[in-house]
Amino acid sequence: MDERKRKLFVGDQKGRLFSINIKNGAKMKKFKKSKAKGGPDGDKKKEKNDVSCLYYWGSKAILISSSWDGKVRLYDDSTADQEGSKRYTMKKHKMSVNFIDFKEDKQLCASCSDDSSIVIYNYGSYR
Repeated sequence: MDERKRKLFVGDQKGRLFSINIKNGAKMKKFKKSKAKGGPDGDKKKEKNDVSCLYYWGSKAILISSSWDGKVRLYDDSTADQEGSKRYTMKKHKMSVNFIDFKEDKQLCASCSDDSSIVIYNYGSYR
């Protein structure tokens, strides 16, 4: 939920992310997701895209998501457009990312994965 308590952020098993108006349930914004890559025969590769955790960084209007494809993504929510854009993808895990936590004052994000790793990342410097 955003700091003004008017938007609820949700993700689904297909990796789609939305912001929903709390008062009337209307979809406010859809966040762009990456396109699935085709295999050698042109079929789309079936991936585990389920969204496992969401965090909203209110002061920067950034939505941080983790998913079962092993990636942590940052999306821009600063515009009034009906489509939010992806700003960055962290690909440090080899297996499903189960949880993320974020400390705004330090701009540090910690993520844990089924590969038994914990990654701490500075989103102020992208390191």
